[in-house]
Amino acid sequence: MANDIVFRLGEMLLKEWKAFDSRTQPFAEAIASANKPGRDQRGKKLPIDRFTYRKLRRFLRHPDNEKFQFSISELRALDRYFTLQQKSLCDKTIFYRRKSVLHSLAECDEVTFAVATRYLAAVRTETVSRWDLRALELLLNKGVFKNTKTEVVDIFHHGSDYDGINKEHWNHIFDEPRSSIISFGSPFACHATEKTLADIFGVAPYTPPVMDQSNLLPLYFLWPGLKKDRQNVKASGFLIERKNISKLFDKESAVAQDISPCDRGMIVGDTWYASNRIGQSYGIFIAQRRSRSCIYAAIIGTFAPNTYAVAESLAEGKIALKLPSYDGRLSAQPVLIAVVKTTTKERPRNGANRETRAISTPSEVCDTALWKRGKSGAWEADERVTVS
Repeated sequence: MANDIVFRLGEMLLKEWKAFDSRTQPFAEAIASANKPGRDQRGKKLPIDRFTYRKLRRFLRHPDNEKFQFSISELRALDRYFTLQQKSLCDKTIFYRRKSVLHSLAECDEVTFAVATRYLAAVRTETVSRWDLRALELLLNKGVFKNTKTEVVDIFHHGSDYDGINKEHWNHIFDEPRSSIISFGSPFACHATEKTLADIFGVAPYTPPVMDQSNLLPLYFLWPGLKKDRQNVKASGFLIERKNISKLFDKESAVAQDISPCDRGMIVGDTWYASNRIGQSYGIFIAQRRSRSCIYAAIIGTFAPNTYAVAESLAEGKIALKLPSYDGRLSAQPVLIAVVKTTTKERPRNGANRETRAISTPSEVCDTALWKRGKSGAWEADERVTVS
Protein backbone atom coordinates (compact mmCIF):
# COMPACT_ATOMS: atom_id res chain seq x y z
CA MET A 1 0.00 0.00 0.00
CA ALA A 2 1.27 3.49 -0.80
CA ASN A 3 2.54 5.39 2.22
CA ASP A 4 -0.05 8.13 1.76
CA ILE A 5 -2.97 5.62 1.83
CA VAL A 6 -4.09 5.11 5.44
CA PHE A 7 -6.24 2.21 6.72
CA ARG A 8 -8.86 4.22 8.60
CA LEU A 9 -10.55 1.11 10.03
CA GLY A 10 -7.23 0.06 11.56
CA GLU A 11 -6.88 3.47 13.21
CA MET A 12 -10.45 3.18 14.54
CA LEU A 13 -9.80 -0.27 16.00
CA LEU A 14 -6.57 0.84 17.67
CA LYS A 15 -8.27 3.90 19.17
CA GLU A 16 -11.13 1.81 20.60
CA TRP A 17 -8.68 -0.79 21.91
CA LYS A 18 -6.76 1.89 23.79
CA ALA A 19 -10.06 3.07 25.29
CA PHE A 20 -10.23 -0.40 26.85
CA ASP A 21 -6.75 0.13 28.35
CA SER A 22 -5.25 -1.95 25.51
CA ARG A 23 -7.05 -5.07 26.75
CA THR A 24 -8.30 -7.25 23.92
CA GLN A 25 -10.75 -9.45 25.85
CA PRO A 26 -13.16 -6.70 27.05
CA PHE A 27 -12.92 -5.02 23.63
CA ALA A 28 -13.87 -8.28 21.93
CA GLU A 29 -16.76 -8.77 24.37
CA ALA A 30 -18.06 -5.28 23.56
CA ILE A 31 -18.05 -6.12 19.83
CA ALA A 32 -19.83 -9.41 20.54
CA SER A 33 -22.42 -7.64 22.68
CA ALA A 34 -23.11 -5.11 19.90
CA ASN A 35 -23.82 -7.96 17.49
CA LYS A 36 -26.49 -9.86 19.41
CA PRO A 37 -28.43 -11.74 18.09
CA GLY A 38 -25.40 -12.07 15.80
CA ARG A 39 -26.93 -12.38 12.35
CA ASP A 40 -26.37 -10.26 9.25
CA GLN A 41 -29.01 -8.85 6.90
CA ARG A 42 -29.37 -12.18 5.11
CA GLY A 43 -29.93 -14.00 8.38
CA LYS A 44 -26.47 -15.59 8.30
CA LYS A 45 -24.86 -16.01 11.69
CA LEU A 46 -21.94 -13.61 12.18
CA PRO A 47 -18.59 -15.22 13.12
CA ILE A 48 -18.41 -13.40 16.44
CA ASP A 49 -16.75 -16.08 18.56
CA ARG A 50 -13.87 -16.63 16.15
CA PHE A 51 -13.47 -13.01 15.18
CA THR A 52 -13.91 -11.10 18.39
CA TYR A 53 -10.87 -12.43 20.16
CA ARG A 54 -8.44 -14.49 18.07
CA LYS A 55 -8.48 -12.47 14.89
CA LEU A 56 -8.82 -9.16 16.69
CA ARG A 57 -5.82 -10.01 18.84
CA ARG A 58 -3.73 -10.90 15.77
CA PHE A 59 -4.60 -7.63 14.06
CA LEU A 60 -3.89 -5.47 17.10
CA ARG A 61 -0.51 -7.13 17.52
CA HIS A 62 0.46 -6.40 13.91
CA PRO A 63 -1.71 -3.50 12.63
CA ASP A 64 0.75 -2.75 9.81
CA ASN A 65 0.53 -6.23 8.29
CA GLU A 66 -0.88 -5.52 4.82
CA LYS A 67 -1.65 -9.20 4.22
CA PHE A 68 -4.20 -9.26 7.03
CA GLN A 69 -7.72 -9.94 5.77
CA PHE A 70 -11.22 -9.17 7.05
CA SER A 71 -14.18 -11.07 5.62
CA ILE A 72 -17.37 -9.26 4.60
CA SER A 73 -19.17 -10.80 7.60
CA GLU A 74 -16.45 -9.57 9.93
CA LEU A 75 -16.67 -6.06 8.50
CA ARG A 76 -20.44 -6.14 9.07
CA ALA A 77 -19.85 -7.18 12.68
CA LEU A 78 -17.46 -4.27 13.16
CA ASP A 79 -19.92 -1.91 11.50
CA ARG A 80 -22.59 -2.86 14.04
CA TYR A 81 -20.20 -2.05 16.87
CA PHE A 82 -19.05 1.29 15.41
CA THR A 83 -22.63 2.27 14.53
CA LEU A 84 -23.42 2.23 18.24
CA GLN A 85 -20.43 4.62 18.67
CA GLN A 86 -21.87 6.95 15.98
CA LYS A 87 -18.99 5.95 13.65
CA SER A 88 -20.66 3.69 11.11
CA LEU A 89 -18.43 2.33 8.36
CA CYS A 90 -21.24 3.29 5.97
CA ASP A 91 -20.47 6.95 6.70
CA LYS A 92 -16.67 6.73 6.74
CA THR A 93 -14.48 5.03 4.14
CA ILE A 94 -12.17 2.36 5.57
CA PHE A 95 -9.27 4.04 3.71
CA TYR A 96 -8.27 7.68 3.28
CA ARG A 97 -5.41 9.51 1.63
CA ARG A 98 -3.11 11.32 4.04
CA LYS A 99 -2.18 14.81 2.89
CA SER A 100 1.58 15.17 2.96
CA VAL A 101 3.85 18.19 2.71
CA LEU A 102 3.94 17.56 -1.04
CA HIS A 103 0.17 18.04 -1.23
CA SER A 104 0.51 21.28 0.76
CA LEU A 105 3.04 22.51 -1.80
CA ALA A 106 0.74 21.51 -4.65
CA GLU A 107 -2.09 23.57 -3.12
CA CYS A 108 -0.01 26.74 -3.57
CA ASP A 109 -0.79 28.99 -6.56
CA GLU A 110 2.72 28.80 -8.00
CA VAL A 111 5.76 26.59 -7.33
CA THR A 112 9.27 27.34 -8.54
CA PHE A 113 11.81 24.51 -8.66
CA ALA A 114 15.38 25.78 -8.24
CA VAL A 115 18.00 23.46 -9.74
CA ALA A 116 21.75 24.12 -9.62
CA THR A 117 23.84 24.34 -12.80
CA ARG A 118 27.57 24.76 -13.21
CA TYR A 119 29.98 25.18 -16.09
CA LEU A 120 31.79 22.02 -17.08
CA ALA A 121 34.93 22.84 -19.03
CA ALA A 122 35.21 19.34 -20.50
CA VAL A 123 32.02 19.80 -22.54
CA ARG A 124 32.04 23.62 -22.59
CA THR A 125 28.50 23.93 -21.36
CA GLU A 126 26.41 24.23 -18.22
CA THR A 127 25.40 20.94 -16.64
CA VAL A 128 22.87 19.76 -14.08
CA SER A 129 23.35 16.89 -11.65
CA ARG A 130 21.59 13.76 -12.93
CA TRP A 131 20.45 13.09 -9.37
CA ASP A 132 18.82 16.53 -9.14
CA LEU A 133 17.08 15.97 -12.48
CA ARG A 134 15.81 12.58 -11.36
CA ALA A 135 14.54 14.13 -8.11
CA LEU A 136 12.74 16.89 -10.03
CA GLU A 137 11.25 14.37 -12.48
CA LEU A 138 10.05 12.20 -9.60
CA LEU A 139 8.12 15.04 -7.96
CA LEU A 140 6.61 16.28 -11.23
CA ASN A 141 5.55 12.78 -12.29
CA LYS A 142 3.76 12.29 -8.97
CA GLY A 143 0.90 14.25 -10.50
CA VAL A 144 0.06 16.43 -7.51
CA PHE A 145 1.21 19.58 -9.35
CA LYS A 146 -1.10 19.12 -12.36
CA ASN A 147 -3.30 22.05 -11.26
CA THR A 148 -0.41 24.21 -10.06
CA LYS A 149 1.56 26.72 -12.10
CA THR A 150 5.15 25.44 -12.05
CA GLU A 151 8.46 26.88 -13.24
CA VAL A 152 11.99 25.45 -13.27
CA VAL A 153 14.80 27.96 -12.69
CA ASP A 154 18.48 27.16 -13.20
CA ILE A 155 20.81 28.46 -10.48
CA PHE A 156 24.24 29.03 -12.03
CA HIS A 157 27.08 28.30 -9.60
CA HIS A 158 29.39 31.25 -8.86
CA GLY A 159 31.50 29.80 -6.05
CA SER A 160 32.24 32.70 -3.68
CA ASP A 161 31.54 35.45 -6.21
CA TYR A 162 28.72 36.98 -4.17
CA ASP A 163 28.37 39.98 -6.49
CA GLY A 164 27.75 37.53 -9.32
CA ILE A 165 25.25 35.60 -7.23
CA ASN A 166 23.27 38.72 -6.32
CA LYS A 167 23.11 39.84 -9.98
CA GLU A 168 21.60 36.57 -11.18
CA HIS A 169 18.07 36.68 -12.60
CA TRP A 170 16.77 33.96 -10.27
CA ASN A 171 16.90 36.23 -7.18
CA HIS A 172 13.48 37.62 -8.15
CA ILE A 173 11.77 34.37 -7.10
CA PHE A 174 12.31 35.36 -3.46
CA ASP A 175 10.40 38.59 -4.05
CA GLU A 176 7.26 36.85 -5.30
CA PRO A 177 4.87 36.73 -2.30
CA ARG A 178 2.61 34.03 -3.78
CA SER A 179 5.29 31.78 -5.29
CA SER A 180 6.51 28.76 -3.33
CA ILE A 181 10.10 27.55 -3.78
CA ILE A 182 11.61 24.07 -3.75
CA SER A 183 15.40 24.09 -4.09
CA PHE A 184 17.54 21.04 -4.78
CA GLY A 185 21.01 20.38 -3.40
CA SER A 186 23.15 21.63 -0.54
CA PRO A 187 23.94 25.33 0.08
CA PHE A 188 27.36 24.64 -1.45
CA ALA A 189 25.93 23.22 -4.68
CA CYS A 190 22.89 25.48 -5.05
CA HIS A 191 22.92 29.16 -4.06
CA ALA A 192 19.10 29.17 -3.95
CA THR A 193 19.24 26.61 -1.13
CA GLU A 194 21.47 28.93 0.90
CA LYS A 195 19.01 31.77 0.32
CA THR A 196 16.01 29.55 1.12
CA LEU A 197 17.50 28.35 4.42
CA ALA A 198 18.62 31.86 5.35
CA ASP A 199 15.09 33.20 4.88
CA ILE A 200 13.57 30.27 6.79
CA PHE A 201 15.82 30.68 9.83
CA GLY A 202 16.20 34.45 9.66
CA VAL A 203 19.97 34.66 9.16
CA ALA A 204 22.20 36.38 6.59
CA PRO A 205 23.13 34.21 3.59
CA TYR A 206 26.73 33.62 2.47
CA THR A 207 28.12 34.64 5.87
CA PRO A 208 29.53 32.43 8.66
CA PRO A 209 27.09 31.53 11.46
CA VAL A 210 27.24 33.34 14.78
CA MET A 211 29.40 31.24 17.10
CA ASP A 212 27.17 31.67 20.14
CA GLN A 213 25.14 28.98 21.91
CA SER A 214 22.30 31.45 22.42
CA ASN A 215 21.94 31.73 18.62
CA LEU A 216 22.03 28.00 17.93
CA LEU A 217 20.29 26.92 14.71
CA PRO A 218 18.59 23.52 14.30
CA LEU A 219 20.86 22.67 11.37
CA TYR A 220 24.56 22.83 10.50
CA PHE A 221 26.68 21.17 7.81
CA LEU A 222 30.26 20.00 8.09
CA TRP A 223 31.79 19.95 4.59
CA PRO A 224 35.59 19.63 5.03
CA GLY A 225 37.11 20.37 1.61
CA LEU A 226 36.86 23.88 0.13
CA LYS A 227 37.28 22.88 -3.54
CA LYS A 228 36.13 19.26 -3.56
CA ASP A 229 33.21 19.41 -1.14
CA ARG A 230 32.12 23.04 -1.07
CA GLN A 231 32.87 23.89 -4.71
CA ASN A 232 34.84 26.98 -3.61
CA VAL A 233 32.03 28.30 -1.43
CA LYS A 234 33.96 29.92 1.40
CA ALA A 235 31.09 30.97 3.67
CA SER A 236 27.59 29.83 4.51
CA GLY A 237 25.21 30.60 7.33
CA PHE A 238 25.03 26.85 7.98
CA LEU A 239 28.68 25.79 7.58
CA ILE A 240 30.48 24.78 10.74
CA GLU A 241 34.18 23.95 10.86
CA ARG A 242 35.29 21.05 13.01
CA LYS A 243 37.46 23.40 15.09
CA ASN A 244 34.39 25.49 15.97
CA ILE A 245 32.24 22.65 17.31
CA SER A 246 33.23 23.47 20.89
CA LYS A 247 32.06 27.08 20.46
CA LEU A 248 28.50 25.97 19.78
CA PHE A 249 28.26 22.72 21.72
CA ASP A 250 29.55 21.74 25.16
CA LYS A 251 32.32 19.16 25.20
CA GLU A 252 30.07 16.83 27.19
CA SER A 253 27.15 17.18 24.74
CA ALA A 254 26.03 14.29 22.55
CA VAL A 255 27.08 16.15 19.38
CA ALA A 256 30.64 16.81 20.59
CA GLN A 257 30.97 13.20 21.73
CA ASP A 258 29.62 11.71 18.49
CA ILE A 259 31.63 13.78 15.97
CA SER A 260 33.66 11.24 14.03
CA PRO A 261 35.89 11.26 10.95
CA CYS A 262 33.77 11.12 7.81
CA ASP A 263 33.53 12.57 4.33
CA ARG A 264 30.74 14.98 5.27
CA GLY A 265 28.19 15.38 8.03
CA MET A 266 25.17 17.20 9.41
CA ILE A 267 24.16 18.34 12.88
CA VAL A 268 20.39 18.43 13.42
CA GLY A 269 19.46 19.58 16.90
CA ASP A 270 21.71 17.56 19.20
CA THR A 271 22.33 14.68 16.77
CA TRP A 272 25.35 14.14 14.55
CA TYR A 273 24.79 12.41 11.17
CA ALA A 274 28.03 11.21 9.60
CA SER A 275 27.94 10.62 5.84
CA ASN A 276 30.34 8.89 3.50
CA ARG A 277 30.36 8.85 -0.29
CA ILE A 278 29.93 5.07 -0.30
CA GLY A 279 27.97 3.39 2.47
CA GLN A 280 25.63 5.09 4.92
CA SER A 281 24.80 8.73 4.27
CA TYR A 282 22.04 11.24 4.96
CA GLY A 283 19.89 13.87 3.36
CA ILE A 284 17.41 16.33 4.80
CA PHE A 285 14.09 17.92 3.89
CA ILE A 286 13.23 21.36 5.28
CA ALA A 287 9.98 23.29 4.79
CA GLN A 288 8.26 26.36 6.24
CA ARG A 289 5.09 28.26 5.44
CA ARG A 290 5.94 31.85 4.51
CA SER A 291 2.32 32.93 4.12
CA ARG A 292 -1.06 31.31 3.61
CA SER A 293 -0.22 30.62 -0.03
CA CYS A 294 3.57 30.31 0.02
CA ILE A 295 5.96 27.59 1.26
CA TYR A 296 9.75 27.52 1.12
CA ALA A 297 11.34 24.05 0.97
CA ALA A 298 14.78 22.57 0.40
CA ILE A 299 15.72 19.03 -0.61
CA ILE A 300 19.33 18.54 0.45
CA GLY A 301 21.72 15.61 0.24
CA THR A 302 25.12 15.35 1.83
CA PHE A 303 25.91 13.64 -1.48
CA ALA A 304 24.00 13.82 -4.76
CA PRO A 305 22.21 10.44 -4.38
CA ASN A 306 20.85 11.62 -1.03
CA THR A 307 19.06 14.51 -2.75
CA TYR A 308 17.18 11.98 -4.87
CA ALA A 309 16.49 9.79 -1.81
CA VAL A 310 14.92 12.73 0.06
CA ALA A 311 12.72 13.56 -2.95
CA GLU A 312 11.69 9.90 -3.16
CA SER A 313 10.71 9.85 0.53
CA LEU A 314 8.71 13.04 -0.01
CA ALA A 315 6.94 11.63 -3.09
CA GLU A 316 6.10 8.35 -1.33
CA GLY A 317 4.58 10.08 1.69
CA LYS A 318 7.16 8.75 4.14
CA ILE A 319 7.52 12.08 5.94
CA ALA A 320 4.95 11.74 8.73
CA LEU A 321 4.49 15.27 10.02
CA LYS A 322 2.73 18.02 8.09
CA LEU A 323 3.12 21.78 8.11
CA PRO A 324 0.69 23.60 10.42
CA SER A 325 -1.45 26.44 9.13
CA TYR A 326 0.09 29.89 8.85
CA ASP A 327 -0.12 31.89 12.09
CA GLY A 328 0.49 35.61 11.61
CA ARG A 329 0.96 36.11 15.36
CA LEU A 330 4.27 34.22 15.35
CA SER A 331 7.61 35.92 14.77
CA ALA A 332 8.79 32.82 12.91
CA GLN A 333 6.64 30.04 11.46
CA PRO A 334 7.37 26.43 12.51
CA VAL A 335 9.92 24.55 10.39
CA LEU A 336 9.56 20.92 9.42
CA ILE A 337 12.88 19.04 9.30
CA ALA A 338 13.10 15.40 8.21
CA VAL A 339 16.35 13.40 8.08
CA VAL A 340 16.54 10.62 5.49
CA LYS A 341 19.08 7.79 5.70
CA THR A 342 20.39 6.11 2.56
CA THR A 343 22.96 3.43 1.74
CA THR A 344 24.89 3.77 -1.51
CA LYS A 345 27.18 1.30 -3.23
CA GLU A 346 29.87 1.51 -5.89
CA ARG A 347 29.18 -0.12 -9.23
CA PRO A 348 31.34 -0.65 -12.33
CA ARG A 349 31.64 2.31 -14.66
CA ASN A 350 29.32 2.00 -17.64
CA GLY A 351 30.78 3.53 -20.82
CA ALA A 352 30.71 7.33 -20.86
CA ASN A 353 28.58 7.49 -17.70
CA ARG A 354 30.87 8.91 -15.02
CA GLU A 355 28.43 8.18 -12.18
CA THR A 356 29.33 4.95 -10.39
CA ARG A 357 27.06 5.27 -7.34
CA ALA A 358 23.73 3.59 -6.84
CA ILE A 359 21.25 3.49 -3.95
CA SER A 360 21.41 -0.06 -2.59
CA THR A 361 18.65 -0.05 0.04
CA PRO A 362 15.26 1.71 0.40
CA SER A 363 15.62 5.10 2.04
CA GLU A 364 14.45 5.48 5.64
CA VAL A 365 13.11 8.61 7.31
CA CYS A 366 14.90 8.30 10.64
CA ASP A 367 14.02 11.58 12.34
CA THR A 368 11.21 14.06 11.69
CA ALA A 369 10.55 17.11 13.84
CA LEU A 370 8.56 20.31 13.82
CA TRP A 371 10.85 23.07 15.10
CA LYS A 372 9.47 26.21 16.70
CA ARG A 373 11.17 29.39 17.80
CA GLY A 374 10.47 30.29 21.42
CA LYS A 375 10.13 33.71 22.99
CA SER A 376 13.83 33.66 23.87
CA GLY A 377 14.69 33.19 20.19
CA ALA A 378 15.92 29.61 20.62
CA TRP A 379 14.76 26.90 18.23
CA GLU A 380 13.28 23.78 19.83
CA ALA A 381 11.82 20.55 18.50
CA ASP A 382 8.16 20.89 19.49
CA GLU A 383 6.88 17.67 17.90
CA ARG A 384 9.05 14.73 16.97
CA VAL A 385 8.80 11.36 15.21
CA THR A 386 11.98 9.30 15.60
CA VAL A 387 12.67 5.89 14.10
CA SER A 388 15.39 3.90 15.81
